[in-house]
Amino acid sequence: MTARDLASRNARGVLFAHNPAGKDSGWFGDVVAVFDHTGLAVFQAHSGPDAIRCVERGGLAGAVLIGDRGAIDGLALLRIIRSIDAELPCWLVTNEPTRPTLEVALSLRATCVMNQPASGAELALAVRRLLMN
Repeated sequence: MTARDLASRNARGVLFAHNPAGKDSGWFGDVVAVFDHTGLAVFQAHSGPDAIRCVERGGLAGAVLIGDRGAIDGLALLRIIRSIDAELPCWLVTNEPTRPTLEVALSLRATCVMNQPASGAELALAVRRLLMN
């Protein structure tokens, strides 16, 4: 996605859908630090319905879906997002990077599938690399 693509989407931020009570929740500060001074805001959603509302509002450059088998079911959320926005770049972070999970994620055009836990800096750089080029 180029800067022109971002402008045509009226993109203003990246959504991070994650459970803040998760054991690896401290990584979010790294994410914010990496996105500082990029012109993209970082939005958080702490449940599937919150993430869906954010996608429905529009204006996103991308979404990072961090599944935790609780408040966020990454694959289910990706299915719903695709029904709302077929082109939104989505990164899926999952505890189950099995072949069936990968097949479903790729059939739903996930930009990337990462194994959890992923460090905040590593995840933010992967997202920023695509969105800022």
